[in-house]
Amino acid sequence: MKRKVFLSTVVALNLSCLILSSNLLLQAQEANDDAPVRDSLTSAANADPLDIYREAGISKDQELKIRHMAKEFEDVQRVRLKTLFGYLEDMQEYQLKPDPAEAEVMAKQTQINNLRSEISNGRIKLLLDIRALLSPEQKEKLVSLLKERKAKARRRAN
Repeated sequence: MKRKVFLSTVVALNLSCLILSSNLLLQAQEANDDAPVRDSLTSAANADPLDIYREAGISKDQELKIRHMAKEFEDVQRVRLKTLFGYLEDMQEYQLKPDPAEAEVMAKQTQINNLRSEISNGRIKLLLDIRALLSPEQKEKLVSLLKERKAKARRRAN
């Protein structure tokens, strides 16, 4: 039971890295269907991440390139997350020892921090690579849409 709670916490911490890639994978699997992949219970966090790019005016070719990039990203992230889970399990074992070696614990924490950084940097790199595919007009439209959504989110929070 503790392991399930522990792994659920880890997954929640890294969910932002996976939302984009998992939804794009679903889109890739539904390539013949132009409708977004979601049901009536899907929240905004699980909405198709390509929607905003479509609103910005991407072409079908750009969409296919984005899907391909997201698939590659997901493959790399899957390996990184599996490794991270292993590191976190190791850290949990250290916590169960009455007197863990400080050097080992700190070294493991450094590995965890470095891998989390790689995960975050990979996500940002993907977003920048996607933006590089866009025309100047599409970039402007994207930024406008992002600002609009941010303003709506602030209004809802207040």
